[in-house]
Amino acid sequence: MTSAPLSMTGFARNAGSHEGTSWAWELRSVNAKGFELKCRMGPWTDRLEPECRKRLAAKIKRGTVNLGLRVESPALSSFSLDEDWLARLKALCADQDPAPTLVELLALPGVLRPQTQHNEEGEAALVPLFLASLDRCIDDFLASRRAEGALLAETLVGILSDIEASLQAAKDQAKTDASAFATKIEAQIQDLFGSDKRLEPQRLAQEAALLAVKGDVAEELQRLDSHIISARKLLTSAGPKGRALDHLCQEFVRESNTLCSKSTSIAMTNLGLGLKSSVDQLREQCANLE
Repeated sequence: MTSAPLSMTGFARNAGSHEGTSWAWELRSVNAKGFELKCRMGPWTDRLEPECRKRLAAKIKRGTVNLGLRVESPALSSFSLDEDWLARLKALCADQDPAPTLVELLALPGVLRPQTQHNEEGEAALVPLFLASLDRCIDDFLASRRAEGALLAETLVGILSDIEASLQAAKDQAKTDASAFATKIEAQIQDLFGSDKRLEPQRLAQEAALLAVKGDVAEELQRLDSHIISARKLLTSAGPKGRALDHLCQEFVRESNTLCSKSTSIAMTNLGLGLKSSVDQLREQCANLE
C-alpha cells in the first residue's frame, strides 16, 4: 500500500447551526518535532476537549495543531445589573454638568451584562452535532495537508533527481581522479627526489597505495546511491514518513561531507559542494512532512 506524504501545515473550517445556535470549528497546524494540540473552547463546550483530543490524535501524528470552537446564540433571557459599578460611575460623574442620565450610564460597558440562557438538555443535544461537524473539519484539514504534501513530494522528487545527477558526475570524476592520481604522485616524487634511488620502489608503491585509499570515494558514492533509492521508497510508502526522511537526510549530509573531505581534485570538491547544497534543500523540505 502506498500513500502520498502529508504536510505538517494545514487549515480547515466547518460551520453549522441548529435552532438558533450557530458554531464554527477551525483547525490549523504548523511544523513541530512531535504532536501538540492546543484547544480554545467556550464555558460549557470545554467538556468536549477530551473527545476532540482523542479524535485528532487518531489521525494526526506530527505538528502543532490549534483547534478552536466558536458558538453563538442570539437568544438572551435577561440582563444583570452591576449595582456597585453603577454607583461608582454615578460618583465619578457627580461633578459633571450636565450630569449623565441613567440611560447613558446603563449604556456604559460593564453596567449591564447579558445573561445567556443555558439549558442542559439543549446543550446535550448539540454535542453530537458539534462532533459530527468536527469530523468534517478534520477530513477537510487532512485533505489540505494531503494536497500540500503532494506538492512537497513533487519538489522532493526533483531534488532527488538533482542529487542523482550530481552523484553520476561525481562517479565520472572519481574515475578521472583515480587515473590522474598515480601520474600526480609520480610527478611529485620526481620533483622531490629526481634520480635519487634511496627510496625503494616497493616502499613508494605502499605509500602511493595508502594515499589512494584515503582519497577513494567509492564507498561514499555507493552509500549515496543507496540513500536515493531509500528516499524514493519512503516517499511512496504508507504512513508518516517525515521522521524517517529526516534521519535519511542526516546520512546524506554525512556522506556528502566525507566526499568533500576525501576529494583529491578541485572538480570533485565543487561537485561535493553542489551535492551538499542539494542535500540541504532536501532536508529543509523534508522538515515540512508529517
